[in-house]
Amino acid sequence: MDRVLIVERKGKHQSDLEAWLHDQGYLVACADSMTEGVSCCRQFVPELVFVDAVLAGGDGVSFVRIAKKISGMSRFVVMCPQFSPHLIFETIAQGAYDCLEKPLDDTVLVPLLAKLKMDGASSFVCKDEDDGKEREGEMVVGSCPKMIQALKMAGSIAATRATVLIRGESGTGKELMARAIHQASGRTGPFVAINCAALPESLVESELFGHERGAFTGAVERRPGCFEQADGGTLFLDEIGDAPGSLQAKLLRVLDRGEFCRIGGRTLVRADVRVIAATNTDLEALVDAEMFRLDLFYRLSEVSLVLPALRERRGDLPKLVRGILKQVRHKSDCRVTGVSPEALEWLMVYDWPGNLRELQNVLYRAALICKGQAIQTHHLDLWDCTERENGHPIQTLLEVEQSHISQVLLAVGGNRGRACELLGITRPTLRRKMRGYEMKDVEKQAILS
Repeated sequence: MDRVLIVERKGKHQSDLEAWLHDQGYLVACADSMTEGVSCCRQFVPELVFVDAVLAGGDGVSFVRIAKKISGMSRFVVMCPQFSPHLIFETIAQGAYDCLEKPLDDTVLVPLLAKLKMDGASSFVCKDEDDGKEREGEMVVGSCPKMIQALKMAGSIAATRATVLIRGESGTGKELMARAIHQASGRTGPFVAINCAALPESLVESELFGHERGAFTGAVERRPGCFEQADGGTLFLDEIGDAPGSLQAKLLRVLDRGEFCRIGGRTLVRADVRVIAATNTDLEALVDAEMFRLDLFYRLSEVSLVLPALRERRGDLPKLVRGILKQVRHKSDCRVTGVSPEALEWLMVYDWPGNLRELQNVLYRAALICKGQAIQTHHLDLWDCTERENGHPIQTLLEVEQSHISQVLLAVGGNRGRACELLGITRPTLRRKMRGYEMKDVEKQAILS
């Protein structure tokens, strides 16, 4: 790797970067606009391109998309004034090798160049068409290392056919990430989502694979399932850890062969579907307990992304709050002006067991009752903050859940089926929670009583 191109407006950063690369023995060319940069890619044929995210006559993302078609073997590093999750995702999805915050100095450049040499030639698939469509939802914002790592990984595999397993606690934005991957994939089909834990076991197969007329009572006509509906697009399987064993084998066959039969049918149906699954459970533990197929686990996790909990990224809260309040103002008549410093402090110290979903709920409720003013502390329905003020002991959400499940099991004499009905959860979910809370003694006590 000898030839390096810098596409950036003339200035101190460009000259410093050029001088440092010269000192390291690289042949360096510079361009200060998008047009000039494209021309240099044709004539200079650089092996590495540093491109500013803000360019005269265009932007860094557009430049990467265009230049990749001209110089397919070049590797692109996008430089941005400050980290933007949206920019990170877009640049990596378009084929950039990395996205780094300016200024670049030897502490950043030395490990970067060493990594480039170790990686050897890289090839990324980039979209051919200009993605000028408005997004259905904003990406999860974030600047913590774990979120940046997840965004970069998601962007790098968006345009591939790899199955993706998104892991994280409930409410961390797994479906939002799945939608972002779909939107950056270039697939023309729809995004179809199904929650494997929300459907009775008897209906899951019909929902996924469809059924023929007369397949069962009430099947008055042929109905396509989610796989057929998502043909050419993406199927999002939420709560995959709760998929029943009978379904897991059929999912494995579809993923391996791309074909399936509707319930009651004999004709094989083929569908071009990219599968993204999500879970908030420990799938490895379910595999060890023989409640989840090991081969399906490997098939689903060709790429694995882990989204951090909100308590692990408290620095992102101010930006998240601004984004959520902007959505609230857009979708409703609430004219909330913002959040007071005291209220923001409450939000920053709260642990957010429900993660982003809980934050959205709290802010939406506060916006409704603040009557167009700034949100104050008394508008926030943060249970543990209120309890802390009153001097009462605080229980975590997990402790409350464990206590409630124990009480229900005792009340029904250990009858798991009845307990599931009262709790509104499936048997696999109850088994998983009992195993996680080590509640076998509670069940024995219930039966003996």
